Amino acid sequence: MGILNSRSSNFIFNFPKDWFYPEIQEKWTPYYKKQPLPYETAADFINVTVQSISFPGFNMEEVSQQKKGGKRIDFKSAKNVNDLYGNEVTINFAHVDGFFNYWMLQDNINLFLNFDQTDLYLPDFTIRILDNEGFIMTSIFMKEILFKSFSELELSYTNNSFDFKSFSVTFSYNNLEIKLEAAEKSIQLGRVF
Repeated sequence: MGILNSRSSNFIFNFPKDWFYPEIQEKWTPYYKKQPLPYETAADFINVTVQSISFPGFNMEEVSQQKKGGKRIDFKSAKNVNDLYGNEVTINFAHVDGFFNYWMLQDNINLFLNFDQTDLYLPDFTIRILDNEGFIMTSIFMKEILFKSFSELELSYTNNSFDFKSFSVTFSYNNLEIKLEAAEKSIQLGRVF
């Protein structure tokens, strides 16, 4: 009997290059360009501060019907499968010096929320789940993204020690597509696992 690899599966998540508005990109360029590793775009910089993503769970409430004599029978839901998933994704970011990734993200979201802004949604997100060898197993596409919430920023004079701190931003989406890459590749190769 084989032993499963204990290494955690990894993921790839990158904000799209066009996620930041041009004026935000220009405004924050001096900050991310002066980093020890200068970044090409604001999205490149924000992507390296991503620590984790909370992908929503899947939940089905069955439909119940009462039969004669009081017996209750449950049936599967008539909802679309995509509607059974939660529609929120939370992204956790590591704080950087001066919290400028916090302010840069907030600046971009404030511009999106501005009533003069004509965009209905933020650019789509893609999460790719990798196996322990780095091959893409699953691709998750979230479309029609909206901003939901920003975590608080805790500032304290009493805590100046060097430790890891983070903040989170929650988004919601209207459409979800999950593509099982590994299953498609195994069928193409004539194998099923």
